[in-house]
Formats: sequence, C-alpha cells, structure tokens
Amino acid sequence: MLGVLVTTYDPEHLLNQSKWLDGIDTEVNKIVFVTNCEDLKKVGEIGDKLNFETYHIDQNPGHMDGAYLLLTTPFENNLFDGCDYVLHFHADVEVTPQYISKLYREVKGKYKVGSQPRQWMFDNDCKFIDGKSVPFHTSFFIIEMQLGKDIFKLERLDEYKNISVQNGHPACHFETMMYAGLSKYDFDYDKDLYHTDSVMKLKKEYGNEPVYYNFTFPDSKTIHHDSRGNIR
Repeated sequence: MLGVLVTTYDPEHLLNQSKWLDGIDTEVNKIVFVTNCEDLKKVGEIGDKLNFETYHIDQNPGHMDGAYLLLTTPFENNLFDGCDYVLHFHADVEVTPQYISKLYREVKGKYKVGSQPRQWMFDNDCKFIDGKSVPFHTSFFIIEMQLGKDIFKLERLDEYKNISVQNGHPACHFETMMYAGLSKYDFDYDKDLYHTDSVMKLKKEYGNEPVYYNFTFPDSKTIHHDSRGNIR
C-alpha cells in the first residue's frame, strides 16, 4: 500500500489538492493531509470541505524547520502503518492519481527514493555531481517507508542542521538536511534514486538553469504552482 502525504502551511491549497486527487483509489492509497497553519478557525472551516483525512500540527518553528516538522509528525505517529512507500508532495503540486499509481509501480522494490531530478546537479552522463545537497525536488518525492521513518525524526533535526553547516550550507534548506539524513544510510544517488523525468531531456531544453515553480515536467506532467508567475 502507498501512503500519500500532502503537506502545507496554507490550508487553502488543500482545496485544490482535494479536487486534483478526486477519484484516487483509497483502497490502495492512504491519503493524509497535514498543515501547521496557526489559524485554527481557517483550518477547521477548510477541513470540513476536504475529502481526505486532515491533521493539524500546533507548532510552526519557521520555514525550513516547519517543513521538516510536517514530514516527521506523520512518520513518528505511525500514520502510514501498512504502507511500504510514502509519496510526499506539497499541496500546491498538481499530480494525477494515474501518475501516482504509475510512479508507485515503477519504484516499488527497485528504488529507495524517486523524484523529479534537479538536472543541473548531474553531469552529461547523468551522474550525480555531489554538491552536498539532494539532486531532486523535495516538494515531490516517494521514499521507502522504513527509510522515511529512519530519517524523519524530530530529534535528528539539529544533527542534520549541523551537517548542513559543515557541508557549506548554513541556511539549512530542506534539501541539504535531507542530504544529511540520506548520507547516514549509504544512499547511492546513481543506483537508489529513480527519476520521474529524463535528466538529459531537461538538460537539452533548459541546460543547467534551475526549474522550480509553474513548470510542467515533461514526462511526469507534475506542476508546482506558484501565483507569482506563469506556467511554462
């Protein structure tokens, strides 16, 4: 069974997500929405309109720490018991139920993590250039259940932040903290990571220009929406 974890600070995004996930098979997918918005009234009003199990975390320690907390809480509270993989994505990422099923089939039993590649972190042979940060988008990734439970523990946050600083990333972005976590488990980026989209196709089209928001990935067709720009 696949766990599907949708996280957000702004619960408004969950309204769209509830529509995008309409029709997903809940017999084989366990859907969990999590928000740490401080406005309990807003959370409650929106929660009443949602089709999926929704949880509120009453802590928000800041942008990156808050994102980490949104992930650790479901793992530490065993919300995905019975699942062998968990797919996490931000609530403003649009993905179809059909692609979720396809991704699960392609990753299950073969890879530890799957995600959209950050193509600028690979060379022309598609080998990972180690910049002490993960070469994939942490706004959308699937991970083995046990590996997720091992990594996403709140008690390890300071450990990961210290490693990020030592690796030359004092801002401690989520990507560098996840790199720190995976480094503890001998993760091989050239063997254990599944790419939802072609590294070379992205390089050919965009070179080493980072692609993030309002961008339609060519193979998976996932989109990370952002109101500040246009879809491309």
